Formats: sequence, structure tokens, C-alpha cells
Amino acid sequence: MHVGQSSTAQAVSGLSLTGGEGWTAALAVRDALRLPWSADVPVLEPAVPTRSGGAADVSERDWFAWLRQVADAPRSRPVPHHSAPLREAQRQVRPSLQEHEEIWDRQVADLADALRDVLSGAIAGGGRITYLIQIVPVAGAWSLDVSAAHLLASPAALATPDARRELLGPRLRRAVTG
Repeated sequence: MHVGQSSTAQAVSGLSLTGGEGWTAALAVRDALRLPWSADVPVLEPAVPTRSGGAADVSERDWFAWLRQVADAPRSRPVPHHSAPLREAQRQVRPSLQEHEEIWDRQVADLADALRDVLSGAIAGGGRITYLIQIVPVAGAWSLDVSAAHLLASPAALATPDARRELLGPRLRRAVTG
């Protein structure tokens, strides 16, 4: 989802705000199977049901290889995995993700409207932005810089105008070119 077609959005047509579906699916698998990752990455909110078994069948190597694929995937597309246990886990969590999709879509739409003030400030001197913000529905105020032009953030991290300016302002100003 692009931010929209206002004059601000047109000036920063290189800025994308998406629902982070690939990351959300990976976290759903992690949460459902209680797989290792970073303790710094909170659980999904609303939570997906925990699945019994399965985690023992997923190798740490396959799990982290899949996370690298998710990180490198274009935009927000879910990334299938060649490992049978991870494929099965993705299949099992898909209904939970579909149940929560409407909530997450609404959060992304609300944030798109709320980001306009930060965008205006970032491009005040002109230029173009190439930057991707993916909203990942995890508990609490959380963000992760995937790269200099790619941020994962929870809805809570962007909930207030001050929080948006503090988190995004410096990142977007650095991303302005031309």
C-alpha cells in the first residue's frame, strides 16, 4: 500500500507503507511453534494460537535461513520455505493470520493518514525519498531497522505524532535525495 496520492505523497512516491505480511507470517510461525529468535522481537498482537509439537522438527539452520529470505524478499510478500516442517507451520497459522488481517489492515490505513505530517517535515527542502516502512503487529512500541531504507515498526511505535516524528523524522531526512 502506498501512502496515497496527495501532493505530499506524490513528492515522496518512493515511500511505501505496507502491512509487513512476510514478517508477520514469519513471526506467526515463530510464535505458534515457540521457535527461537531474538528476545527483542515481541510476540504478535493479537496472539496466534500456540501449536503443540512441530518446533522439534524445525532445524535452527532452516529457521534462520528462512528469516534471511524474508528479510531479503521484495516488499511484503510472504516467503514460502522448502523445509516441510516450516511449510506445514505456515499452512497451520494461515487461518489465524486471516482472522487478524482486517485488524492489521485497519492499523496500516490509520497510520498512512497519520504519517503525512512526518512526510511533510522530511521533504520540506525538496527531494525524493526511497524508504519502506512495514507495520508488524507486535506487542508494545517496537521497531527494527532492516536496512538504511527499510524499517519494521509496531503500530504502538507510531501511535502518537511525537512518536512518529521521533522514530521516522531522522530516518526519512537521511533518505531524502536530490
